[in-house]
Amino acid sequence: MKKTASVYIPHYGCPNDCVFCNQVKISGRKTNLDYKAMELDILKSISTMREGDIVEIAFFGGSFTAIEDEVQDNCLELANEIGRRINKKIQIKLSTRPDKIDEKVIKRLKKYKVDTVELGVQSMDDEVLETSNRGHNSDIVYYASDIIKKSGIKLGLQIMIGLPKDTKEKLYSTIEKVIDIKPDIARIYPVLVIKDTELENMYYNKEYTPLDLQTTIKYAKYMYQKFEYAGINVIRIGLQATENITIGNDVVAGPFHSAFGELVINEIYKDKIEEELLKNKYTSDVLYIYSPKKYTSKILGNKKRNYDYFKNKYNIQIKIKNIDDDKIIILGEEFSWKDFLKTN
Repeated sequence: MKKTASVYIPHYGCPNDCVFCNQVKISGRKTNLDYKAMELDILKSISTMREGDIVEIAFFGGSFTAIEDEVQDNCLELANEIGRRINKKIQIKLSTRPDKIDEKVIKRLKKYKVDTVELGVQSMDDEVLETSNRGHNSDIVYYASDIIKKSGIKLGLQIMIGLPKDTKEKLYSTIEKVIDIKPDIARIYPVLVIKDTELENMYYNKEYTPLDLQTTIKYAKYMYQKFEYAGINVIRIGLQATENITIGNDVVAGPFHSAFGELVINEIYKDKIEEELLKNKYTSDVLYIYSPKKYTSKILGNKKRNYDYFKNKYNIQIKIKNIDDDKIIILGEEFSWKDFLKTN
């Protein structure tokens, strides 16, 4: 198991405001850096670790490598000091902008034994990047990704769905370009219209229309399948719901759902089951699916979403029979999880 202590550094280091971003809202923190409070927060987060647990300290919220050198040193040294105090190898992860990575930065990160760098890439389309006020083009992403990988540091890329000027074709092109870069991990985020952002102004001025939830799920499903099938571990799908990040509070509009990632995974199961039903021209009113218990909720869907879909559309009732083998059997055919990741 991994115990992660997340340290948020709101908006520190960001040279400009992306149209979708109100970093204080997303992180939920407004305070400047208080190293003693940071230390106590980290120790509290990892206090329940067990023998053998991997301990990770993650610096998120701003563009870490763009903040003052002294602040970077203080944060990273604190992480290393905590590792020495608890006598464990600490994994260190941080997020930053692609245009705030160079050889000098890499040298510092190696000095402090940083394990993973996640780049807020968002898109690999230059028009989309420009419209979103990212302040860099896609060439910078290739450069930053290359030197991170060559340094031996793990690479993560964060991609957004539904940015201004983005299209299905541009998004799918971004997916292929990310696969070509071969990051170790990825995060998938739907674009939400957050209060006090330029995107909110664009939304009210009818210059931007957010994607609907079902379209966003479809795109996220395709992205997830392509990444995972290519060996890229998707570690998050969707923004984490907080007291602020909900519709009616700081989320003005957009495809928000508190279980967005779960809905995406549910859709993968639903599509595969439906594919097998149609292929076999199945007409009975009950379909037995054999699977380990851990897949039951994914097959039936969030709040029985998939169960209701097949009942309403095909008048077929899905029933699960649990088995020990790590496989799913539909109409006599065995499938591994990787079979579910294949796309047409």
